[in-house]
Order: sequence, then C-alpha cells, then structure tokens
Amino acid sequence: MQREFQFKASIIIPVLNEEKFIEECIESVASNTDDIEKMEIIVVDGGSEDNTVEIVKKISSKYKNLILLHNPKKITPISLNLAIKESSGEFIVRLDAHALYSKNYVNKCIQVLENSDENIGNVGGFIKTKPSQSSIFSKAVSLCLSSIFGVGISKFRISKPKKREFVDTVPFGCFRRSLFDEIGLFNEEEPRNEDLEFNHRILNSDKKIILDPDIHSTYFSRSTLYKLFFQQFDNGKIVTNKFRGKESFHKFRHFVPFLFFTYLLSIPFFSLIESFYNSEGNFIFFYLFPGFLYLILNVGFSFFIALKNKDILLFPIIIFVFFIIHLSYGLGSFFGIFRVEKKASLQEFLEETFPYKSTFAREEFGFFTNLVKFFSLRVAYFLYLFGLSANALTISSIFIASSSFYLLYTGITNDNINFAFLGYFLMCLVLFIDFVDGTLARFSEIKYKTGEALDNLPPDIIRVGSIFSFGVLSENIILILMSLVSSVIITRYIPETVENIKSKREWIKVFIGSRMSISGLRLISLFFMPSLIFVTFLFPSFKIFYSSFLAVMYFTFALTWLAFSLEDQEFKN
Repeated sequence: MQREFQFKASIIIPVLNEEKFIEECIESVASNTDDIEKMEIIVVDGGSEDNTVEIVKKISSKYKNLILLHNPKKITPISLNLAIKESSGEFIVRLDAHALYSKNYVNKCIQVLENSDENIGNVGGFIKTKPSQSSIFSKAVSLCLSSIFGVGISKFRISKPKKREFVDTVPFGCFRRSLFDEIGLFNEEEPRNEDLEFNHRILNSDKKIILDPDIHSTYFSRSTLYKLFFQQFDNGKIVTNKFRGKESFHKFRHFVPFLFFTYLLSIPFFSLIESFYNSEGNFIFFYLFPGFLYLILNVGFSFFIALKNKDILLFPIIIFVFFIIHLSYGLGSFFGIFRVEKKASLQEFLEETFPYKSTFAREEFGFFTNLVKFFSLRVAYFLYLFGLSANALTISSIFIASSSFYLLYTGITNDNINFAFLGYFLMCLVLFIDFVDGTLARFSEIKYKTGEALDNLPPDIIRVGSIFSFGVLSENIILILMSLVSSVIITRYIPETVENIKSKREWIKVFIGSRMSISGLRLISLFFMPSLIFVTFLFPSFKIFYSSFLAVMYFTFALTWLAFSLEDQEFKN
C-alpha cells in the first residue's frame, strides 16, 4: 500500500545565530517556490542567542506552513534528524540559513528526482559564493572560496557545470523520504561532516548523486579575518579529529592543507639540521622548493583572479586570504589529531589489535620481526593515547621517506657520513611506522579511503627509492634507466602477478616475490642499503662498481620475473 503524505516536501533549515540571514533565506525559498502551500518549512533552532527565533516567529504569521523546532544540543545533524522525524513530506530538502536559493530551487530538485529512477539518491546544484559585506576583504574571501586553489576540486563550488553530472557530494540536497528508511538518518556523531558522511553512504548503497546546472544557490562567505580563520580551523579539525565509523569518507583534497601546515612546521627543524651539519645550503634549498612552488601558484592564481575581476587592489589581499585559508585549515587538522577521549588500557588495546597472547608466538615470522612487532605495538598504544591517527602518521611518513633519500644521496655523493646515516635512520623509521600505523588503523576500525594504496605508499617509496638510487649512484644513464624500470616492475608488477607463476616455478616466488626475497624490504633495508653506505665510506673506490652491480642485479631479477609471469599467464589463457 502506497504511503500518503501531508505535504509534497519538507524543507528543513537548521539555524544558530543567523539573525542577519534567516529572514532573507526563508523569503527566497517561500517566494521562489511554486505551490509553496503544498510544502512545509521546518526551522530548527540550535539555541540561538541573537534575534533568530523572534524573526522566525514573526515570519511564521505570514507563512502558516512554517514550523519552529528547538534543539538544545546545538549540533546540526541532531537538528536535521529532529526535523525529519517531525516532518510529513514526500521529499526532504536540506537547506542552510547562510544562503539564498534560485527561482524554483526546490521544485527543480523534486522534478529531477521524480523523473529519475530509485538509484538517484540526492539532487542539488552549484553554489555562487558572494561576499556578505561590501568590503574588499569580504570580496576577496568569496573569490578565494570559488577558486580551485582555495577549495580544491569541489565541482559545486568552483564553476557552473555545463551539463547534468554525477558527483560525490552536493550542498543543500533533496532526497526521497524512503532513502532515510533505507540508509538511516544523518550521523549525529559527525557535526560539520554530516553531509559528506551521508552522501558517502548514498554512494555506498549503489545510488548516485546529481549536480544539475539549472539549480543553484548563493552562499555568503565570512566577512572578517577572525570569522574566516576559525571557520576554516573548525573545518580542518573535523578532518582528523576523529575517524568514526569503518571507512574514512574524506577525499585527498581534505588532507592537503594538513600536509602544507606540517611542511611549514618542519622547515625550522630542517634549517637546524642544515646549520648543524654545514652542508652549504644545499639541503635547505631543496626543502624550501615546495614553499617556492606554493608561492608561485598563490601569486599566479591571485593575479589571474584580480585581473578577471578588473580590480588590481584585490591582488595582494587574495594572496593573503589564500594563505590564511590553507594555514588555518591545516592548523585545525593538526590540532584535530590530538583529540581527547576516553582511552583503552594497554591490555584492551593489544586484545583489539593483536590476535596472539604474545608477539613471539608467531614462529613463522622469526625473532627479529616479532621483536619489531613487540615494540611497534607499544609505540602504537603511546601514539593512541595522544590521539594520533593512522592516516596522519602515514602521511607524515611519506614526508620522512622522501627526505631520507635526499639525505642519503647528499651524504653518499658528498662524503658526509652524518647525512648518510641520518637518511638511513629515517628510512628505517618509515619501515617501523609501517608496523605502527596498521595497528592504529585496526584499533580505530579505519579503512583507507584510497584502499591500501595510502597505507603501502611509504614502504613503496622506500623500495622504489632504494632500487632507483643504486642506478643513480652508478653515475651511468643506462643503469639509471634500468633501475627505474626494475623499481616499477618490482614494486607494482610483482605483487599483481604472483598468481601468474605456476606451481612448478615456486622457486621464483620464494626468491623474488616473498617477504625475505631479493625484492623484499628486509633485504633492501637491512643489507643492501647499509652495505652500500659501508662500501662508500670504507672503500670509496668501489662505490660505483658496487652500486652498478646492485642496479644490474635488480634489473636481471625484474626481467626474469617479467618473462616467467608473462609466459605462464599466456599458458593459462
């Protein structure tokens, strides 16, 4: 039996201290929507301390279908769920008080859903970001929040789409009521994240999200430096504050400001290393290169935006605003790592992350691996107490891995043993972190958004960098190219083609494709790389010969695997 609805749609607007925008927002919806009398408007106040409630009550005398609800907990997803439970519309439209809506915004959303099958879960439009004041700073903020350099590849923010398309999220969406019965309400543990998380669940339920070019809203950006800084700080904090659920729904673009901030934070540290080891400025110049690149991009985008808007006075202000957006967002993500919550005991932590009573009970892994695991579990627990997430630890180790090879190369080529051993120490640290972050991820029940690619990236950098460095240190262009080819084959091709090798070639799996194989990180990091450092400083005349030997050896093994895997795959097919 088909359910009957009292209203065609329930338009939900959560508010908190929105006296400057709420009246104009409601009027833009009510006056721009055909058949508004067949819809209900539900405003949920989260404990406003200004005149928001009084303004809504005044407007309700004009629109009898306007309902005011109260949410003392102030959290947006709680307001949304409260309104959904109280609503009686066939469609649910989630709006924001800080925006205005185009002619028939609601009608067009509903029309798209009605003309689509059940696999469309959400419909929305693009945003035009406008300044909330007439000041030049407010205008600069609105322009930065509409730029790909300011907000990343966020399709609904940066431009009007040329045609209707499927996306991963839209603002101010419209949903069938049945969708909430199917996938649940908004996640009340995700304040400021509720839309991203809900859209993530929509996509995971094999439904799609539509961005329609005929649907748009006008969003008013923050008008002062103070408001902008803390808005972006809070937005950044929720990215790393707490990875709730079993899968991270954030994209890589959400973590870029965190990488930017940690890079800025690390510059003084590496400047100190530079002065301590007196490497004539080579290292700090190399390390400052990303900063120079950022400055070039910032200046370039800022100049283009100012030129496009025919206002050169905007140019320096936009440069500053871009920097504040990236800095405050990254700072928020950095602070979000150190969340405060009730912590498990060491015993509870070990029971959750390690299935054995003792790390040394795994006889098949050997004493050394079990010893490393023993210490990594304790370090993981220590980092857990400080609230450090697995994702943040992995991202940090990418920086460490990249730095380690510069230090190794500088140390070996310039006969600087301190740099060489510091680089090797950082390499070993990355491999140790690979033990630690997996434990943290298991305890938090996190799956990496990009699958295991993010988790495996730091050790892959070590593997590729080590094999490639053998060719580079040989100072022979042919060997450098051979090392590049073999590093790609060993890192990417071998893991994907292990099944190609027939059982009668088990020897090649053991020799090249197993944990203790020639391509394994244990042999590379614990034997070949330290032996290369040893030869460099004790027998410098043999450095090129030994690195050339390693480059040829890995190229030979890579081609051997390639030949056998292709032959056996052809036989199977």
